[in-house]
Amino acid sequence: MPLRVFPISKRLRYVIPFQEPEETVAHLRGLAERGPGLMAVFGDDGEKFGVWPGTHTHVFTDGWLERFFETLEANADWLTTSTFAEYVDREPPRGRAHLPTASYPEMMEWALPTPARRSYEGLLARLEKDGTLPEWGPFLSGGIWKGFQAKYDESNVMTRKMYRVSDKVASQQRANDLLRETGSDPSLAAVGGRADGPVVDAMVVAKARNELWKGQCNCAYWHGVFGGLYLPHLRSAIYRHLIRAENLLDSVRGETWDAVEVIDHDLDGNAEIVLESHWANVFIAPARGGTIFELDAREAEVNFLATMSRYDEAYHHSIVDDCETNDCEVQTIHGTTHAKEDGLEKLAGVDRAPRRSAVDRFFAAGTAAGEAAAGTAADVGTFAEGPCGFELRRDGGAVGVVLRQDGAVATADRDARLSLEKHVWLLPDGAVRVDYELTAGDDVQALFAPEWNLAFLTGSTEYLHLSHEGSRRKDAGRLWDFPESEGITFRDRLSGQALKLTFEPVGGLWTWPLETVSQSEGGLERVFQGVTVTANWPIELKAGARARFSVMLAIEPIEEGE
Repeated sequence: MPLRVFPISKRLRYVIPFQEPEETVAHLRGLAERGPGLMAVFGDDGEKFGVWPGTHTHVFTDGWLERFFETLEANADWLTTSTFAEYVDREPPRGRAHLPTASYPEMMEWALPTPARRSYEGLLARLEKDGTLPEWGPFLSGGIWKGFQAKYDESNVMTRKMYRVSDKVASQQRANDLLRETGSDPSLAAVGGRADGPVVDAMVVAKARNELWKGQCNCAYWHGVFGGLYLPHLRSAIYRHLIRAENLLDSVRGETWDAVEVIDHDLDGNAEIVLESHWANVFIAPARGGTIFELDAREAEVNFLATMSRYDEAYHHSIVDDCETNDCEVQTIHGTTHAKEDGLEKLAGVDRAPRRSAVDRFFAAGTAAGEAAAGTAADVGTFAEGPCGFELRRDGGAVGVVLRQDGAVATADRDARLSLEKHVWLLPDGAVRVDYELTAGDDVQALFAPEWNLAFLTGSTEYLHLSHEGSRRKDAGRLWDFPESEGITFRDRLSGQALKLTFEPVGGLWTWPLETVSQSEGGLERVFQGVTVTANWPIELKAGARARFSVMLAIEPIEEGE
C-alpha cells in the first residue's frame, strides 16, 4: 500500500509566527514562480501561538494572527489553502521518496553527544558567518535519533522496558492469531504463546496493546529544547502505561507468583537480572556494582527508581541572566537561553554515574552530609560500578540474587582489600531487602554508605513529606543529616504510596533533593527529580573481620488521613 508523504517547510517553521506575514507571502511567491501545482506545508507546534514566551502578546495582543489571515485573503488570487486530501485528489504524485533514519536538523543536533554537539554548533556558526551554510548545510546531518539512548542511560533503560513489554504483547497477539486460525476459541490465548499455559482473554491483550502504545509516546524519550526526558511527569506516565500493560498480561498468573530471568536487558553486553512477582518488578545490574535501576510497584503503577541524572548539556555553558537584563523580543525557541533563577550554574554539574539505587559507596571517615550531597566527597571504594559475580536464590517465597565482588578501599597509606557480598531479595510481602556482608582483607577504616535514589514528581510538602522516628511532615526538598537512625518514611500523595526505608544496625542517615537543570520553552530551570537517601555506617575492621548491614524498602498504600 503506497504512503503519501508531505514534507513540511523548514522556512515556514521559522517565519511563522516570528516574522511579519509579508515575509511568509514573499517566500510562497518565490515557490509559486517555479511552476503550477506546488504545495508548501506548514506543520509545527501549537505552542508557538501563545504558549512560548512572548508569543501570546505578539500573536494576539499585537495582532499578528489577524494580519496573517488578512494577508492570505489579499493574495487569494494566486495563493490558496488546502487539505492533504484535496491536494491528493487534485495533483498527481511527484515520484518516489526514500526517507533516511533521521528527523529535522535540530533534533539530529540534540541527539549528538554534548562535545560533538558543541563542535557541530561551532561549525554551523562558521559556515553561516562566511555565507556558505546554504551550500554545505544540507550535508551536515548531525546524529541519529537513537543517539539519545546512547547519551542518556535513563532513555535507554526506559526504551528497553518498552521493548520488553512490546515483546510480551506481541507474543500474546501471536497466540490469539494462532487460536483463531486453528478454529479454537479466539477469546483466549496462552500466556507467552504456550498452548499449555494459562490463558489471557483477547480483549485483555487488546487493552494491553493500547497501554503499550500510550507508553510509546516519544516526548519522554529524548531531550532537546524542551524538558522532555528531564520532566519527571513524562517519564512517570510512560512507566505507568507500560506497567499497566504488564499487569493486564500477568493477571492470569494468580494472586501470588514470582519469576527470575537473566537477560541482557539494556543491551550493554552484560547480563541483568529481573526479579518479578505479583507486587513488583526489580531490575539489577551485576556488571554495574549490583545496582538496582528499576523498581515497579505494580498496584501503584509507579517505577520508584525512575530518576534522572545530571548530564553535561551544551546549553549549560551559556547560562545567562533572565529577561530583565537581556533582549526579550520574540524569536524562535531555538535561539533562546535564559535562566529562570539565579544560581542554576551550581546545579549544572555532572553525576559520576547514572542515578541508580543500592549503590555501594565508601567515603573517608568523617565525611559530612553536605560534601556527599554536593558531590565533592570522593568515593574511595571500587564497588559502586565494579562488576559482580552472581547466583540466583529462592528462600521461603522470596526470590533474589547473591552478588559478590572483591575490591579495595583507599586509605591514607594504601588500598585496603575488601570483599563485599550483597543479597538482593524481592520479598512476597511488599518489600525489597538488601543484606550486606563486608570481609576485610586488610585493616580498613571508612564510612560505608549505600545510596538510594527515589523518584517523586514534586518536592512540595503538600504532596510529599518525610517522617523520621516519630517526627511528621518534614520537607523532603532539603538536606537532612540524622546522626543515628533506624529508618525513614516518605509519604507520596501523588502515587498514594508510603515508602519506608529501614536500616540495621542503627546508623547515620543523609537525605537531600535530587535536582537537575534543563532547558524548557521558558529558559533554563530547576527540576526536582526525587530524593537521594544514604545510610552510612562507620567501619573499622581488622584483616579477616566481618561486618553486616541491611537496608529494606517497603512500599504500601498511604492510610487515610496521612
